[in-house]
Amino acid sequence: MACSNDDGSSADIVRRFDENGKVFSPTELGGESQFLTTMRPEKVRFVSLDQNLDAIDSFEVSMDSSWDGNKLSPSFRFHAKLREYQWPYLKMVAVFPSDVKKRKMEFAQYVRLNDDNNGLRPNLYSALAAGRIETLVKKQKMSFDDAYAQALSELGRVFRQDLSNIDKETFNAWSENVKGGTRLRGMLPYVYCRHEISDSLFYSDFKELRDNFAETGKIKASFLVRAADAFLSTFERVFEDKSATLYHGMSRDSIMGLRNMDYTFFEEAYGIVFPWPSGSNDTIQIMDKSSAYYKRHFVMDNIWRLKSLLEEEVGLCSYHFLKDSLIYYKGDYYRCEIYSNIWHKETDRKVIQDHLFGECRQSDMGKMFYVGDSLYTCVCEGLEPCSWSDKYTDKKFDEDDPLYATVLDAKVAARFGKCTDGRTGDMLEVDGVYVECYDYKWTPIEALLYHLGRCNNVNKKGEYNGAYYSCANYWSGLSDTMWQEIYPPVYYEDDCELNRVVKYDDSYYICESNECRAPDGFPESGCFALRNWRKLEDAELIPPILNMDACERSKMNRKVVYGDVFYECSAGTWHVVDKGTLLPPEKDRQVCNDSLFGAVRKYGGDYYTCDSNYQWSVMGVLSSAPYMFRDSLGRCDTISEKTLHWYGSALGFYGCAKDSGSVAWRRIELGPHPNTMPLNYDKKSFAGGIIENDSLYKVTVDGKLYQFNIYDDDWTLTHVEISGKTYDAYFYRGRLFLHGERGVQRVRLDSIGNKSESFDTFYADWKAWAKECSLCQGRRADVDSSVSSLRFYEGAYMDWEYASKFCPEGFHVPSLEEFAQQDYLAYMTTDMDVRNDSPIIWDYTMHRSGCVSGNTMYFDIFWTSTENDAESQHCVEIAWHPYNGEKGWRVAECPKDLYPMVQTICVEDD
Repeated sequence: MACSNDDGSSADIVRRFDENGKVFSPTELGGESQFLTTMRPEKVRFVSLDQNLDAIDSFEVSMDSSWDGNKLSPSFRFHAKLREYQWPYLKMVAVFPSDVKKRKMEFAQYVRLNDDNNGLRPNLYSALAAGRIETLVKKQKMSFDDAYAQALSELGRVFRQDLSNIDKETFNAWSENVKGGTRLRGMLPYVYCRHEISDSLFYSDFKELRDNFAETGKIKASFLVRAADAFLSTFERVFEDKSATLYHGMSRDSIMGLRNMDYTFFEEAYGIVFPWPSGSNDTIQIMDKSSAYYKRHFVMDNIWRLKSLLEEEVGLCSYHFLKDSLIYYKGDYYRCEIYSNIWHKETDRKVIQDHLFGECRQSDMGKMFYVGDSLYTCVCEGLEPCSWSDKYTDKKFDEDDPLYATVLDAKVAARFGKCTDGRTGDMLEVDGVYVECYDYKWTPIEALLYHLGRCNNVNKKGEYNGAYYSCANYWSGLSDTMWQEIYPPVYYEDDCELNRVVKYDDSYYICESNECRAPDGFPESGCFALRNWRKLEDAELIPPILNMDACERSKMNRKVVYGDVFYECSAGTWHVVDKGTLLPPEKDRQVCNDSLFGAVRKYGGDYYTCDSNYQWSVMGVLSSAPYMFRDSLGRCDTISEKTLHWYGSALGFYGCAKDSGSVAWRRIELGPHPNTMPLNYDKKSFAGGIIENDSLYKVTVDGKLYQFNIYDDDWTLTHVEISGKTYDAYFYRGRLFLHGERGVQRVRLDSIGNKSESFDTFYADWKAWAKECSLCQGRRADVDSSVSSLRFYEGAYMDWEYASKFCPEGFHVPSLEEFAQQDYLAYMTTDMDVRNDSPIIWDYTMHRSGCVSGNTMYFDIFWTSTENDAESQHCVEIAWHPYNGEKGWRVAECPKDLYPMVQTICVEDD
């Protein structure tokens, strides 16, 4: 629509609507400053903005003051004529003069235009929020309304205010009494920015706080402490009459109400709490190290106030102190006047004398008092009236002077007050002299007594001038004993463990007790005799001691080396080792310790090992042999074709075998006990064979091919080939036994064909014997058809005619007499590789308490070379149970044609 301009000309004016349908352009602008009325703005600058808050154009209007009949509270208003605006966003900048010439203070804030814009309110809160709004809009891409609301919400949390109505309410006021003070409320941002100090400081703080808040929506804690320090610096005691005293902030903002204590503000700034209600002379200390008032005190003296610096030194001058008091401090006297709570310097000498001394009478003759540096004495001479004289003022008194004690008492009394009943036991330092209030006089005492106090059963120990002290007899319960110097470990109550060494400063101390030493010189376990700390002499401070390495029994024989000197722990102390006694590893600075335990080193032709006694020892031939082979033939993992070696010095075999998962040189038992080879064998001839797949060892000796199974370092004989025929074989207790090569099948006995005519009769007798072998708790099992042959092969069983010709040359079937020898055959095991037989087995069940439920019985029947008669031969039968051991051993009469059931075993001739 078209409208006329202010100058009467006609032009088209476009009405603009915001997203909510409200007309925001064209519009007039008007409003009133909400800054402190003591701040007199000069003008307002308006900057029209686009939706990104970037400037389009700007103009200025003046600020006009209006007194409204109240000359102390002027208001400042402005008005801008009707204008068009492309976007509903403005930056409103209030411009103020500064206390710095030719400089201005500018406070910008963001405004959203609406259908009525005559109530604009320039204010400090909105100016502080401006930077945050800009950050949220430009960097976080928030809408203007959301950014505006969030920034004011965050700022409200900072100042503990609800700023949602910042455009309508006044926020530069204070509020109701709280804990006897006032709450700053709207004055808080001015205090934060230290407006009460100066314009330049206020404007600098404003910009710093605004920029800090713009980034995070928070402010640094240091702002609050800094503001509290500045605000507190303006406070002074104000005396209106004798019935009340006030503590007010006295600054240029006092007229605005910035006078009373805001206890909540100081509590938050310094992290303190003002108790309410509170008692007279209650104090609260400021412990925030960043504060200029660190360790200063607030005191309840009719009102809460800050102690003066002098009060912090000499004591409180209380408002309700009803009697003038005089104190001496750094050469001057100060008086706490009634109803003043301020220490005033007193300069009238007569007033000081009268206050301190009173009247000089005959009874006071010889009394002495100080006024400043002048010494006064009550002198009564002849008929003249007694008077105070300063005749001793320039005299120097030493400890031998008879008046020394009196002069000293006067000097202390002048500075710190007289020695009275209530001060008995008080101790002071005066010009390097220590005194104690005793018997109404300040009496000289030792420095030790002053610094540590009276030694008694409560005050038991102390530290002074680098030394440590304890009560000589405090344990006896005496009320007053003597201080005696003690060692630091006693003072710090270190555990006095025998031979323990501790260090304090540059000295070392050792715990000792002659009554607690065992014959080997080390502390005796369980000894409770008295132990003492002793300071070590310089000559005792050898390197192990300086390194805090105690010589304990657990380190007995251990050596350590420092430089070129070796030390050994023995007899409870370190000793220098004669270099001539050192072994080669030690000479090579290889000291045997925990990290080298078990290590082996070669020097020359000898091997040395580090043992558990912290000693290098020469290894014997047995233990050094594996290392000798390693060093001469190489590590096992580098040898492609391995064999077995005979080492005559060790009378044993050596080869590569598994050791903890890895392959290494080890002593090999070729036929481990009890599977030992005959004593008449030339053992070394069994060396030099072939190892196949790290599991078999084959070697030919005297035309016989022996085959051993490899189990780590135990190699067990399993086969022997003689004249082209292979036998199952094993060594047992110095004998070589042969057996036919066994099969792998388990065959039921009743399924074996070609049974002899004598089999059924023998088998029936055998079953009766087997049943007896199953006896358990009075019950026997019946032998059924489960009887089988284990590891059956065609030659497993044979009649006597075949058996008598089975053994190769040099071997024979054992006689009954041989079989009867104790532990002749190796069959007490279920390991079929060791058993080397084809036993008859019988599985049966025994349901009887105290008996094994599932059972397997092994039976071996062997031909003997001992004939029974023309039709039969003696046989030996052994019954064996895996859990119960041997269940039977008998000599049976076996028909010479018996087949199957009887095995043949051969033993080498002696």
